[in-house]
Amino acid sequence: MNAPQHPSASPRPVAVITGASQGIGRFTALGIAESGFQVTVVARSVARGRETVADLAEARGCTVGDGPFDWVAADLSREHEIEEAARELLDRHPRINLLVNNAGLVARKYGSTPEGLERTLVVNHLAPVRLTHALLPALLAAGAAGSPSRTGTSGGARIVILSSGAHAKRLDLTAFEGPRGYSGLHAYAQSKLLNLLHAFDLARVLAGTGVTVNAVHPGLVGTGLLDSFLPEGLVRRALSPVFRLVSKSPEEGARTSIHVATSPEVAGITGRYFVKGVPADPAPAALDPENQQGVRRWTEGLTGIDWGQTPEPEDLPA
Repeated sequence: MNAPQHPSASPRPVAVITGASQGIGRFTALGIAESGFQVTVVARSVARGRETVADLAEARGCTVGDGPFDWVAADLSREHEIEEAARELLDRHPRINLLVNNAGLVARKYGSTPEGLERTLVVNHLAPVRLTHALLPALLAAGAAGSPSRTGTSGGARIVILSSGAHAKRLDLTAFEGPRGYSGLHAYAQSKLLNLLHAFDLARVLAGTGVTVNAVHPGLVGTGLLDSFLPEGLVRRALSPVFRLVSKSPEEGARTSIHVATSPEVAGITGRYFVKGVPADPAPAALDPENQQGVRRWTEGLTGIDWGQTPEPEDLPA
């Protein structure tokens, strides 16, 4: 069902990106392809995958069959679909040079998955953890090989996690409980703090493997996600145009992600938070080792995944 649009063996370094159908993710995918990568987008459905690849190919001025884009389908709120997509990606690509966890959502009202978990938590934090962990063998293989890209970006592998300047300043895991007292914006802010805690702790775990892990803040970007921060009705209709006047375009918002994903200037830098293309200081809560370890254990309880346990060398692709 997730038939690839390209042969599995590619002379280009391989990138995987989530949330590339629109907004920041679309321009991030285009920029990464421009840097010489074969780009696989993780789309919510087969139809969305085909549409996204067709749109990206048209924007790049190429045909679907000849362009640097392909896709797999996975609803990021469904664990088994992430697992199936990861298996297909590993079958296609024994080495993956870049993973960009870009997809995210803001929920105005409480909603849960069939497993009973709040959707913002699942899509913004648990899905990146699951996908990253599942693809680690191919990322570590690329990290160990250190193959350079065709455009001269450094070898190894990179993981880029989209966080936000709106990340919470204090860890509060009760934010994902509901529905009584639920705040979608509070849950979003906590999920973006979880992104940082995951990135910084995983960077420490993967130090010396050739795989770097960094988080980025795209800035205030005029997308549908931005509108989600506004109340529905007259207030949203009145304020949305104002927000868009002072916000970046999605193309501008993608620049930091593209820079951290592809620039030789970022080679070897890991465990950092980038804003406007340069390292910045997140909230102290994101740098707290106790928070990082606590969230790792809490996430393990929800997913069965301990990101502190990396595959052994004998488990890596040849």
